[in-house]
Amino acid sequence: MSAPHKYWRVYEEALGALSGRDLTERCEACGLRDSPAGVDIAFLDRRYRLVRRGTTLEIVNAAPGSRAEGAGTDQARTLSAELQEEHLRDRILILHYLLTASGAPVAGKMIGFDQLAGARFYGNPFRGRVELPLVCAFARRPAELVRAARVLGGAAAGYGSCSVLLHPFPRVPMAFILWVGDDEVPANGKVLWDSTAEEYLSAEDLTVLGETVVRRFLSVARDGEGEPPGRLPAAEKTARARLQGCSVASLET
Repeated sequence: MSAPHKYWRVYEEALGALSGRDLTERCEACGLRDSPAGVDIAFLDRRYRLVRRGTTLEIVNAAPGSRAEGAGTDQARTLSAELQEEHLRDRILILHYLLTASGAPVAGKMIGFDQLAGARFYGNPFRGRVELPLVCAFARRPAELVRAARVLGGAAAGYGSCSVLLHPFPRVPMAFILWVGDDEVPANGKVLWDSTAEEYLSAEDLTVLGETVVRRFLSVARDGEGEPPGRLPAAEKTARARLQGCSVASLET
């Protein structure tokens, strides 16, 4: 039996914090709707539901997908550390979104991560964990980025050589941009956020969110190629190598 993943404590603390708040008010601030059946939450290509269990709350998977996300809370504790992290990653981000949301309207002004007030200590990690893997995986196949984004509920946008726009949460739009480069100019990439992003998630959580979306892009691209594990394109192998060992650092504090 696998040992409980270190993020269980973070998940349980976030659930406990939300249990003490007015859930209807929190949903209104997030652009979500509370109902007797629970709070339905679409997160990229997955569907979750926040439900009441007596005096406590729990996030369950409303549309089964991976083994990890389909596991019940108690059952998930017996999964491998990797699958436990998969089980917890989305859920913790959802809870932090519900806890942090101010209800501020989306400004419609997109800015770089380095322009966020709280990004001072996370600029290099964000570049290494989000933007560089994006470039490594998709600069030579930008059409795959657009295809992956559409699978995750996004659409093509008008920035750079290729770009996509997603709303992983109702009030947190994100743009992923590629400049494909040439023999003289290297490929590059950047992620933009609405200027109100920190009204909904901390800079730490935004880093984790960006990393999560890029991981999902990679997963969709791999599945679309129909290649078994271990036979990924070289660019994707490089991107995954950058992600190996990257933990949900912002969730440990």
